[in-house]
Amino acid sequence: MSGGSFGDWLPSYDTSTLTIFGTGFNFAYGDYLAGSALDDQTLTCTLADGTPINNYLRIDSSGTITLAAPAVAVSEPSSLAMFGIGAPGLFSYGRRRRKKSAA
Repeated sequence: MSGGSFGDWLPSYDTSTLTIFGTGFNFAYGDYLAGSALDDQTLTCTLADGTPINNYLRIDSSGTITLAAPAVAVSEPSSLAMFGIGAPGLFSYGRRRRKKSAA
């Protein structure tokens, strides 16, 4: 779940998993099952897209609700390596081109 409007309560039915990405949860990050501390409680937090929520949670049967931190975008090492290799090459190509046009 990353944003939008919610009704008065958020259910997690039978073997389903509801994952909520956000910060400032009034419960710890982790997985919660029926009968756990989160079942039949009100959850408050700010979702990953900045939407605040204050919703009642009900976990039915073997459903699961997971509270998780938002993912952080990290550049791939290979992308950084390609940039590191390509940037000096472009610089030297431009420099050589300028020298030829000056001559």
